[in-house]
Amino acid sequence: MGAVARFVVSEAGRSKSYRIGRAQFSVGGASECTVHLADPGASGVHLRISRGEKGWVLEHAGSPAEVRVNGHPTKRWFLRPGDEISIAGARIAFEGEEAPAAPAPAPATGPPVAPEGVGPRAPAAGHPGAQPAGHVRHHPPAKRGLPAAAIFGISLGAVGVGILALFLHLRSGAGREEAKAAGPGEAEEFVSTVLEKFERENLAPPSRPAARAYLKLCDEFLQRFAGHPKAGWVRKQRSTYAPVAMEWDPPILADAMFEARTNVGRHRYAAARQALEDFLRRNPAAPDAAEAKGEIATIESNARERFEDRFDRCRDELARAAFSVGETRRKLLDQAVAYLDEAEQAATGLEAALLAKVRDERERVRREFPDFAGRGR
Repeated sequence: MGAVARFVVSEAGRSKSYRIGRAQFSVGGASECTVHLADPGASGVHLRISRGEKGWVLEHAGSPAEVRVNGHPTKRWFLRPGDEISIAGARIAFEGEEAPAAPAPAPATGPPVAPEGVGPRAPAAGHPGAQPAGHVRHHPPAKRGLPAAAIFGISLGAVGVGILALFLHLRSGAGREEAKAAGPGEAEEFVSTVLEKFERENLAPPSRPAARAYLKLCDEFLQRFAGHPKAGWVRKQRSTYAPVAMEWDPPILADAMFEARTNVGRHRYAAARQALEDFLRRNPAAPDAAEAKGEIATIESNARERFEDRFDRCRDELARAAFSVGETRRKLLDQAVAYLDEAEQAATGLEAALLAKVRDERERVRREFPDFAGRGR
């Protein structure tokens, strides 16, 4: 028998537990369903649950009434312990699965083995196998394993090799340099201002579009800060929301819209357009294609406004810097170039003329502020 799924069904104030070892079973109001529901709002076969390579999968059977998991309507869902399935007035709690019972050990078929320290009994006198009186029977020496001291020495040597390898890795700085590549403190800032903030604002409770957008943010962190200590936490977060995101399904417009608006909130307009353009490329004849195209036009308009605002602010700071000295001048030039970076980010993917303006302005910074060498990029 395979893994056993455990469910608790609650309806009309009563609860019933199920332990199901089938690879596939049905849930609904029909008498032949493995999990029978008395609620009149349940269809005959409302949903099916099957055991796949990745765990237990819920699939809506196509009835008019919806299925909700943790409050979210769904057609397909990878179940995790603690998930609550709602069908009309019935609630089904998935408690997880039990591992299949280990088979009992086969009975021994060989001759009985004498207890340790007890040799085979000698045949009685007069028995055909008895030895003459005074005969001493010699047994071959017992095979022995390695002495305990040798085993300890080998283990200690293995530990020493591992510690040496770790020391050399840290000495070389290979693990640290990956995290430093994007700048000190930037990884922590990404976790607090992007990942944790997104989780608080969009994943309580989680939805498929929000989970998909969150996984993209996790991937961005792991690509930029692969060697950072927080990478383990980010991978765990990704695993937590992956079943909700259902990445194996092609994106629908709601998924693309959420990802696009998430990127607009971070002023990543090129990535926002890309999410919607990917959707249109996969679904060129989709009925909601016009809505996607309208959203792209809105994003481009916002990107141009952002470009003009940041470009004008850059020029204002440069004008002030021209009449300043010392630390004040340096701060103004720093801020001007930061605005120019933001203008370039907004212009990416728009007309080439906008990026040309950014290049010209950088050249002007290098030419008119030679003491600011290198900062104009």
